[in-house]
Amino acid sequence: MTDKLDSYFVHSLAKGVKVLSAFDYNKKELSVLEISKITGIHRTTVHRSIFTLEREGFVEKNESTGKYRLGLKLFELGNMVAANMDIRHRARVHIEKLAETCGIAVHLVVMDGWEAIYIDKVEPPRGMIRYSRVGKRVPLYCTAVGKILLGGLPDEEIIKALSKIEFNKLTPNTIDNLYELLKQVQNARALGYALDLEELELGLNCVAVPVYNYTGNVIAAISASGSASQFPAETIKGLVNSVQEAGRAISTSMGWLPEK
Repeated sequence: MTDKLDSYFVHSLAKGVKVLSAFDYNKKELSVLEISKITGIHRTTVHRSIFTLEREGFVEKNESTGKYRLGLKLFELGNMVAANMDIRHRARVHIEKLAETCGIAVHLVVMDGWEAIYIDKVEPPRGMIRYSRVGKRVPLYCTAVGKILLGGLPDEEIIKALSKIEFNKLTPNTIDNLYELLKQVQNARALGYALDLEELELGLNCVAVPVYNYTGNVIAAISASGSASQFPAETIKGLVNSVQEAGRAISTSMGWLPEK
């Protein structure tokens, strides 16, 4: 079987791929000689590969240095890959597993403007969380997912945008000022999770964690929510590791690579 597969292997194409792989964040521009040394491919072969790749738009030449850099065709293809990374589809199996193993409702949430919007929800086998539905919008300032989503932004941007909004006191526990919100966002950023202890709705507790994309930016949040009687503060905090594990799995499926 291996011999048959080897017959399909295009060596010249493989060498072209190796040439492209020679570039990285520390080697953004390379000469033919430098590529040859990095890849171990003969300079004449590298030259032919570079000529073809340049003609097809995969590399471009810096005329002032004579060196080559990756071209816009790769940027175009990379954006196509990113666009095809349907977060809802990729997250579904992980939020289903989390809901089943923890017996708690799980949500996938993104930021839209200066609100959070539920784009998916999985109920546990028993029980139902009625406050949420797919497509519902909730404030950022009084939800665990909101604090996580805000945590992906610079503090200056948060202050500029949210200094204009009205903090409606939805429960006695609702954050009602920008200073306290910023403090909790910074805390969530440091811890890697955020809590909502009856801030959005009395009788409802929630823990949320970030979902990252391939660039390391926060693109969504997942949350586990349940009744305060069934999941008091101590119990909801005990779910952090399970929710973070799901968040990491979704992030990895979106191309995220954790820092080592």
